[in-house]
Amino acid sequence: MVFKLSAYIGLPHALLHILAYRLIGKDCVLDLNQRRVHSLEERTPKEAAFVKMFPTLAIGGLAVILLIAWAVTIPFSGYGSLATYYRTADLWHQAIWWIGIAILMYAGMGILHLYWGIRILLGKPSHSPPHQPDEHLSSRDEQHYSH
Repeated sequence: MVFKLSAYIGLPHALLHILAYRLIGKDCVLDLNQRRVHSLEERTPKEAAFVKMFPTLAIGGLAVILLIAWAVTIPFSGYGSLATYYRTADLWHQAIWWIGIAILMYAGMGILHLYWGIRILLGKPSHSPPHQPDEHLSSRDEQHYSH
């Protein structure tokens, strides 16, 4: 059940990764078992950062647009205070606020993608441990790691 729920929640995000690949003209494949999009072609660091950050920026941008539209229309609503607004405003107008907040929270789940994309752009190494020399490996381990 949890796997299905996370797959449904993550599907729009994965589809936006696919759209990002299409925008840069690269082929990719969606692996539903791992819930990841894999590149089928080499990417430059800028392309990798774009693909990594695109879903979060697109969804976050949509949320910001909705929230700005809501904030701009509040002075014209004539309610005076926000307390009065929430008691008497039309539901469609209040829905703009709540949908914007929900979309912004959904975009927030991808905040690490922004972090990783910025690290790619800055040329910072990943957080993987440093490479250890192969001297400590046994012959059995060498066979395992040589594939």
